[in-house]
Amino acid sequence: FSRVFKTSRKTWRVARGARVAQHPRVERGFTLIETIIAVSLLAVALVTLAQFVGAGVQTGAAARARATTTVMAEQKMEQLRSMSWAAIAGTPGDVTDYLDASGGVRCEGAIEPCGEAVYERRWFATLASFSTGVLIIQVDVSPIGKGHGRTTLVTARARMTP
Repeated sequence: FSRVFKTSRKTWRVARGARVAQHPRVERGFTLIETIIAVSLLAVALVTLAQFVGAGVQTGAAARARATTTVMAEQKMEQLRSMSWAAIAGTPGDVTDYLDASGGVRCEGAIEPCGEAVYERRWFATLASFSTGVLIIQVDVSPIGKGHGRTTLVTARARMTP
């Protein structure tokens, strides 16, 4: 003889005299609170990651702008190094060039930047205070308007005496 036990999913046959353990009903899955906590932790992690990505993009853009202005300043410095001491010394005061994104001169002779200008390059040469035979040459390149990447290069040039 056997006894029959029925549950919602299965029918069990148990021999007579056997004991059947009564187990509490086991539910599988996540509770609402566990799900909310998991989603909250995931959201915090994603927001933090997004901030790092944003900071990395901004830092990369600033480094790229600084590298561009440095190249433009070096180009002008090399051009000035190829000139004679007298030609550099005879240049009146502060000279300004307006440059496009690739470093080409735009708005030639203009006092204000034109629409194509992205960078402003200023340079000047002054006699050194410690010697009349030495010029201090400074080249400064910066983006027009707001932006990162200002570069200033300074060098000294001595007059060659025969």
